[in-house]
Amino acid sequence: MFIMLSSLIYYPIETFRAARKIAPHAGVVKRVLRLFDELVKSDTEGALVKVRKAAEGNG
Repeated sequence: MFIMLSSLIYYPIETFRAARKIAPHAGVVKRVLRLFDELVKSDTEGALVKVRKAAEGNG
């Protein structure tokens, strides 16, 4: 079964948007972004770009 990547990233994006409303503290966000920066290194398809932007507060 083939699932579109764009449909898979909807849920993490919405989850990060909700999380930012609950815990917008700079330290929390900074830690999550550092983890994403490590994950992005192996993301050859660029699937995490929109998710990282949401974690950052820009998506």
